[in-house]
Amino acid sequence: HLAFNDILQQRHHGGVVSSIRHVAEVEYVLKNGGIPIWIEASLDFRTANYARQLAGKTEEEIKAALSAFKQEEEIQSQGTGHHLNLEAVKRTIPESNHIIRTNNIEYLYTGIDAVLSRCGLSKITSRY
Repeated sequence: HLAFNDILQQRHHGGVVSSIRHVAEVEYVLKNGGIPIWIEASLDFRTANYARQLAGKTEEEIKAALSAFKQEEEIQSQGTGHHLNLEAVKRTIPESNHIIRTNNIEYLYTGIDAVLSRCGLSKITSRY
């Protein structure tokens, strides 16, 4: 809630709070006029991104790290073990605000722009 409150108190015309992981956080953003957007990448896409971060590790270290990564992803998506349930978070965000990400960054920007436009807001002005 702190990051979102900071955006509200600073009277910004917009801001991004990434990695919302609890239903209560989504509900808080919605209650206070925010627009949550669910951006999802496939497990294969996320795993490939993580694997790139393992450059320089041994084959055994990479295999163990990727196995742990996939196990943690499953735990978080189903809400077991950590009290996180990303599927519940996803269901709390309006379906019209869901974007399934591919490796095409322009597709991501187009999806975000579409959600912002439906909400009467400006498109993204800066793309890195």
